[in-house]
Amino acid sequence: MIDFKKSTPIMYDVFFIDHNLFCCMLFMIGLIIFTLSLRKGQYKYQFQRLGWITLSAVLPISASLFFGYYVYKGYFWMVVTNGSVMINDIMAFVFGKTFGKTPLIKLSPNKTVEGFVGGGISTIIFAIWITGKISHY
Repeated sequence: MIDFKKSTPIMYDVFFIDHNLFCCMLFMIGLIIFTLSLRKGQYKYQFQRLGWITLSAVLPISASLFFGYYVYKGYFWMVVTNGSVMINDIMAFVFGKTFGKTPLIKLSPNKTVEGFVGGGISTIIFAIWITGKISHY
């Protein structure tokens, strides 16, 4: 196992700075292997599998990169966006259970108009309040 704390700066540069180069090379190698493994009569299945594999690799990686970018570029935006979603869900549940009588849609019978409106208003109030608190930092 490599101990990165004791390794030379060159080792750090190779593994962490040039990771885009390594990812691109691995992707190209994967495409070459895929192309060489194509079999007549199974094209639809093989391209379908390639699509699912690519999608399942790209989505989690891009989501974590965007989250890391938000944390790196500004704590403010991470707190406002994630906090707004959490407040909306929580307050929609609270208002729906407390005041809810009118069903919102038939697809989800436990959702109410009162919960929807209460969650929306609570989210707006939270966003105004949290931006006033965090913008000083």
